[in-house]
Amino acid sequence: MRSAFPRQVRTGVAAFAVLAALSTAAACGSDNSSTGSSTDKSGGADGAAAVPSEVSATVDQFRGEAQLGLKPLSAKPATGKHVIFLANAAAPTTVTTGGFFLEAAKTLGWTGKMENYAGDPASLATAVDQAVSEKPDGIVISGADPSSFSNALKKAGAAGVPVFVGGAPAKPTGMDQGGLSGLSLGEQYLLAEGKTSADWVLKDSGAKANVAIVTLAGFPTLQVEEKGFTDELKSVCPSCKTKTVETQLTDIGKALPGTVVSTLQTEPDINYVYFPYGDMSVGVPAALKAANLSPKLVTAIASDNTYADLKSGKAVMTLSTASEIQGWLEADLVARYYDTKAPVLDDVTPFRIYDKTNDQADKLPVSPSDYQDQFKKLWLLAN
Repeated sequence: MRSAFPRQVRTGVAAFAVLAALSTAAACGSDNSSTGSSTDKSGGADGAAAVPSEVSATVDQFRGEAQLGLKPLSAKPATGKHVIFLANAAAPTTVTTGGFFLEAAKTLGWTGKMENYAGDPASLATAVDQAVSEKPDGIVISGADPSSFSNALKKAGAAGVPVFVGGAPAKPTGMDQGGLSGLSLGEQYLLAEGKTSADWVLKDSGAKANVAIVTLAGFPTLQVEEKGFTDELKSVCPSCKTKTVETQLTDIGKALPGTVVSTLQTEPDINYVYFPYGDMSVGVPAALKAANLSPKLVTAIASDNTYADLKSGKAVMTLSTASEIQGWLEADLVARYYDTKAPVLDDVTPFRIYDKTNDQADKLPVSPSDYQDQFKKLWLLAN
């Protein structure tokens, strides 16, 4: 997850989930008078045609440093708490996020440990039960849909152990209702990821994009991201079309690149492919090159792989919420819960667009770069 999340499954070097957006769109004309908005005639990164000024403004905003968008706590958090992070062993990104969560917990003066589970709902439920038996002050899980471990969640609530999740389209209803005590990077974040990715495509293409959505059936996180993308695309450019291409988890890095190639060969007007979970693009650039196809690849939930593709010209944009930010946000959930004594929703949008305008760093940057100092100020720990 993200990470972000979402950040539920992964095979080999490929990420746990993919949404490649493939959409066939007719040109949307440059007359935007029906929207009542001004237009930006400078175009996107390739100098394309006019798009609504608010679309360009969104892209420009998210090309800058990511913003945490949180308010300070009312009091300095109590030290001495013990927290457990449950990491999905099938999703290495959650293990990475967990490491940063433990770093943040230490900063708060807490003790923490990471416990792995196999990745399936039954293993997660067992892991939650085991963690509850240790009587921690909080259990944190990255990228897990609470509906997949609802019975274990209810038992945790009955035992008085709050459970927190990062990167899932859910709502924190509290222990009394058998629900989560906190959620970060939830539905609004996921919708915003999709919307902002669509805005970049609209700006880059001058609202003349044909986009495909390559997704995994049964993944609510990806469904929400897809909705954010398609809703924005159709709102700005009603004549634009989308084509969803469903694949299986086991296709990542294997059959998936061939599926993308076949789709593009069937619909040669496609000029953008969007991956809401970037690492699912593994193997796609090479397959496209071998087939003499050259759509623009756009990815969200960036990784070192997607950033390397951007740097080498194999992709044109990647949208990132750093694992460091995800881990510290999940620690913030626990601190904020004990500060407010109520369910917490940290549904902020701390992501950043990287494209050829700002890809100067050799490796994927962390944004905001001073995130540790910012969190310490939020937690009233700064000197």
